[in-house]
Amino acid sequence: MANEDLWDKLLKTQTKAAKLGLRIDFKWEKGKKTAIAKQADKAAKIAAKRGGIEVDIERRPGSVSRSMVAGGTAQRFPAAGQVVVIRPYAKKIMYKGENRISFHIYEEATQTYVNKFYAFADPVLGAEVHNGNGHRVRFNTDPNYPKLLERIEGVLLPKPPPKRRRSV
Repeated sequence: MANEDLWDKLLKTQTKAAKLGLRIDFKWEKGKKTAIAKQADKAAKIAAKRGGIEVDIERRPGSVSRSMVAGGTAQRFPAAGQVVVIRPYAKKIMYKGENRISFHIYEEATQTYVNKFYAFADPVLGAEVHNGNGHRVRFNTDPNYPKLLERIEGVLLPKPPPKRRRSV
């Protein structure tokens, strides 16, 4: 069987979800008749050709990575159609499945993280921007309702420094 390791992970995830009271159904459809099926097929073919950073990155569902900017709470992102590199560190599922993504802006020129922000994303895009990884994204132009419109590419970010342990 092709991709036996991935099938094993998928079926184990389905079992874990069932224990949590979540139901996951698989539906096979012949051909690519629906818009979402065509979009998924296109994305899969592009990813297969591209390879690279996004190959089996082992996203842990429900994970929260640590914030790279100390103190404070996330502010609404001042969306104005920018294309920036973000590093998500937390996600919340909101009304109708929309995701509220808390993130830092990563400035490539200075290689630093800037402030804590949040913006919204549809569920499909929210699943693409994994916590703790870098993503070049495009925002909408509404600063009152900042929203990620598309994920352009994955960006390799430097590893965070190790956490300091408190001495007792």
